[in-house]
Amino acid sequence: MNQHAQRPNILLIIMDTVRADHLSCYGYPLPTTPHLDRLAEEGVRFTNAISTGGWTVPTHASLFTGTFPGFHGARDGHPILNENIPTLAETLGNWGYQMAGFTNVGWLNENAGLTRGFDTFVQVYRLHQGRSIPVLIRRVLSKILWMLLGRKLGGASLTNRYVKRWLAHRESARPFFIFINYSEAHAPYQPPRSFAHRFLEPYGLSFSEAQRVNYDPVKHVTGTVPMDERDFNVLRALYDAEIAYLDTKLGELFSYLDRQNLMDQTLIIVSADHGENFGDHGLMGHKWCLYDTLLRVPLIIRYPSCFTPGTTIDDQVQLVDIFPTLMEVLDIHEPQIRDQLQGFSLLPDQVANRPRKFAVAERAGRSWQSTFSRHSGFDYEQFERDLKAIRTPRFKYIWASNGRHELYEIATDHAETRNLVDVYPKEAQRLQDCLFDFINSIQHPDATAEGDIKLDRVLEQHLRDLGYID
Repeated sequence: MNQHAQRPNILLIIMDTVRADHLSCYGYPLPTTPHLDRLAEEGVRFTNAISTGGWTVPTHASLFTGTFPGFHGARDGHPILNENIPTLAETLGNWGYQMAGFTNVGWLNENAGLTRGFDTFVQVYRLHQGRSIPVLIRRVLSKILWMLLGRKLGGASLTNRYVKRWLAHRESARPFFIFINYSEAHAPYQPPRSFAHRFLEPYGLSFSEAQRVNYDPVKHVTGTVPMDERDFNVLRALYDAEIAYLDTKLGELFSYLDRQNLMDQTLIIVSADHGENFGDHGLMGHKWCLYDTLLRVPLIIRYPSCFTPGTTIDDQVQLVDIFPTLMEVLDIHEPQIRDQLQGFSLLPDQVANRPRKFAVAERAGRSWQSTFSRHSGFDYEQFERDLKAIRTPRFKYIWASNGRHELYEIATDHAETRNLVDVYPKEAQRLQDCLFDFINSIQHPDATAEGDIKLDRVLEQHLRDLGYID
C-alpha cells in the first residue's frame, strides 16, 4: 500500500458539451475561462484534441476504456458499454485508488456500465429531481427560479459540495481518483442572471429575449420555429455565460484543493465529451453530424512533475489517449489492459516522438421517424445514416452510409464550409480506405450488439429535459 500512496491523486473533469473555441485560453475573444486559462498556464494545453464521437455515451465509454466506439460498442441504439472490457476505474481501483464519480448527466449510470469500478458514484441530478415532483411543476419551478432570482437548481455548485464532502471523509493514506461531469453547457441554458447579463449585453440582447429563445434542434431544422442570427447570438451568449459560471466553480474547486495542500499532489485533467452547433452547418445542438464544432474539444493537463508548465501541443490527440497516459504516469504494468488500449501516451516527449497521423470519430445512425412525425414533408431520412470521420492535419473526410460523403481542407477551411469531395476524389478515396482499414483493425466482435438501457421515472424526466427523449 505504501507504493500506492506515492502515486498522485487524479482529478478528471469533463465539461459536458463544451467546444474548445469558446474558451478564452483557446483564442475566444470573450473572457469566458480565466481559471482554466491559469490552469493551462500551469500545465499543458492541447490545441487539437478530438473526441471519438458526437454525444455523451460513446465519448465517455472511449474515455473510460481507452478504445474507440467500434470496439467498446456503446452508441446510438445501444448506449451500453461492453461488460467484458475493463475500465479505467476498475484498473485504478485494483491498484489501491479510492474511486469516486459525480455526474450531472443521466446517461452515465449503472445500467449503461459506465459506473463500473467506482466505490462511490453520485448522480447529482437526482438530488434535486425527486420522484415526488411532477415533471411539469418542476420545470415551471426551475424556470421561475431562473427568471426571478437568477439562480439554477443543482449543477456545479451542488456538485462541488458533494465532491468536497467526499474529500473530507476519504482515507487520506490512499490516493484518490475523482471523475466529475459538469453539465452547465448542455441546453437548456439557465446561467445565473449576473452571468447572463454579462454575455448578453455585448450583443445588445435582453434577458427577456433569452427567456424566449428556441432550444429545440428539431424545430430549427424543420423551420417550425424560424431562427435568425440574433436568436443564435442569444444561444451563444447563454452558452458562454454557462461556461463562465462553470469556470468560477472550477476555480473554487481548485482553490479548495490548494488550501488542502492537494493541488500539486493531484494530476488534473480537464476536457469535454463533445461540442455544440449554433446554426453551424444549418444545425443546432449536437445531433446529426461529425463536424469540428462537435469533435474539437479542450484538453488541459496539470501535473508539474510530468507536464512542463506553459506547454502547448498542436499535434492531434484523442480522448482515448487519457487512459494510456495515466498508465504511463502511474507506472502501472497490466499487460492485458495495455493490449486493449487503442490510444497513446500524452506525455509531451512521447507525443513529439510519435505524432498521430490521423484522428477518427464515429456516429451510429438511428431512426428519426418518431421524432419528426409531427413535421410532415420534412426529409428526416437525411439524418438516418452512420457517420465515420478521419481527420489529418490537412484534410477531414466524413463518410456517410447514405453516400453523402464530405471532404474539407481543414488546414485552410477551419469552419468546414467547402465540400471538396468532387474536387479531390483520389484524396477522398485514399482517406476512406485508411478510415475503414483502421476501423476494421480495431473492431470488437460484440460492438454491433443492440439494446437500450432501462429508464426509471427520474432518469426519463431528466433525459427528456435535456432533449434526448421526445
